[in-house]
Amino acid sequence: MRLKDKIAVITGVGAGIGEAIAIRFAEEGARLVLADIQEAAGLATTDKVTAMGAQAAFVQADISKEESARRISEFAVASFGGIDILVNNAADFTQMGVERAELADWQKVLGVNVIGPALVTKFAIPFMKAKGGSIVNMASMSGLIAQADFATYNASKGALITMTK
Repeated sequence: MRLKDKIAVITGVGAGIGEAIAIRFAEEGARLVLADIQEAAGLATTDKVTAMGAQAAFVQADISKEESARRISEFAVASFGGIDILVNNAADFTQMGVERAELADWQKVLGVNVIGPALVTKFAIPFMKAKGGSIVNMASMSGLIAQADFATYNASKGALITMTK
């Protein structure tokens, strides 16, 4: 119960690593604010953790949009009274080389993988400053070791790593 009574916001909870983080945090006693762009997938994870006995609330959000990113923190405060932990896990996996990638591809991957975590963090920080907390940005080895034809994804994760530092 290392997270007992901590309020954790986790983005990208509809599958994979985000879902696993939500389950583990539930096991550790956190109260959860779960966010995902896909409502059905996010609600499914929310149902899993509440079935485990966790207190959890879901908010549908597209973190690449400022108002949506702001709504996550407002929802956390309205639901549980604050934010102790923020896990920026949501990601877009657009993987293209520079020659093939269109402007829309770059905008999509950078919007979710860089701008999204920056916005969610920006709006969470005022609620975290008074008592402190932790911000975890999920990056990738792709941000350190470039993979062929993954320029879009590699660049986004490299930017997230640098922003975190």
